[in-house]
Amino acid sequence: MYEKILVPLDGSEFAKKALDHAEILVKTFNAEITLFQVVPLMPMHGYTETVVPPIIDERSKQSAERYLRDAN
Repeated sequence: MYEKILVPLDGSEFAKKALDHAEILVKTFNAEITLFQVVPLMPMHGYTETVVPPIIDERSKQSAERYLRDAN
């Protein structure tokens, strides 16, 4: 029934419960799981997004990677 499961994680208790539920589905249906966390972008002052895309804050990116690695 389930082949792929996408789980958004934000560090909340609701996210933890969603991950616990997703792990049961993965085992039950031998599904593939993908975890993700949104990383805020830092706007570049003086530029529009059409000229220069926003930059990902490196600390936020590292924090998200650590969080997802620990959740896995």
